[in-house]
Amino acid sequence: MIRAASTRDLNQVIKIEKMSFPNPWHKYIFYSMVQMPGFFVYELKEEVVGYIIFEKIEEYVHIINISVHPLHRNKGIGSSLLQFCINCSAKKSAISIFLEVREKEKDVQKLYKMHGFRISARIKDYYPNDHALLMERNV
Repeated sequence: MIRAASTRDLNQVIKIEKMSFPNPWHKYIFYSMVQMPGFFVYELKEEVVGYIIFEKIEEYVHIINISVHPLHRNKGIGSSLLQFCINCSAKKSAISIFLEVREKEKDVQKLYKMHGFRISARIKDYYPNDHALLMERNV
């Protein structure tokens, strides 16, 4: 089930973040974003196993962060979160969705491509020790 995130979810969200990224966000970033209208969690049997954070900027939606617990990957949770964002973007009359992804993360890029995202630019040194690919899709 996908639902709006709350402060009670943040410990699990932060654990997923730390398991998923070499340079995880500090917990205060999540606490500052928890009231954002685009912060959602994927809950399975009362456990948060994934999350997505996105925001609408004029007619665009930026996926700021998305992750799934390593033990729950390849089960369609990431796809469900992406499709949820796409559906929300359509309801908000957005014309395009964009995100940044590590150039080395080929599996994640494949997931985004399956959802209609395409590489539109390469951003040199965006991440520590990696470049980013800017990916986008029309809504």
